[in-house]
Amino acid sequence: MTDFDEIAPGLSAADRAKAQAAMDDLRRRQVEGLYRKRPTIPEKADSMLPGIVVKRPAPGPAVSLDVDVTVLDDAVVAYVWRHSSAAPGRNPDAVSDPALRARVEQIIAELDVIRPDADATDLTSWADRRARSLAAGHPELGEPAIGALRDLLAWIWR
Repeated sequence: MTDFDEIAPGLSAADRAKAQAAMDDLRRRQVEGLYRKRPTIPEKADSMLPGIVVKRPAPGPAVSLDVDVTVLDDAVVAYVWRHSSAAPGRNPDAVSDPALRARVEQIIAELDVIRPDADATDLTSWADRRARSLAAGHPELGEPAIGALRDLLAWIWR
């Protein structure tokens, strides 16, 4: 009896043999330590083969967002990159202070009016230039906030 007899009873014998060989090879490589180790986030899991689950880290900022957000720079990062999110977005509940949230939403509203133009041939560099020009009007924004604004703008226009 193979691993697939109960998991995937509809596979042909040839497909079962191929899948079983792949699973055996994966298990052997895992036992021999030939797999590279990566940090994982349990809720971000992809199933590649029946019975095999590969967990992958979610992209996002390298800083912990479980801090009390009291600075506009941190608030922008928390608003755009809610912890454990795989993509930038709008997370108003990540900023608990209503006044600070209103300031962040004003900055995001300014970001929303930006449209791609003739110099938007490379989306990431275009978004970075636009985020920096927006941040020029808000001197309290630092590199982390500019990066978050760039990520959100690039994500919107991808």
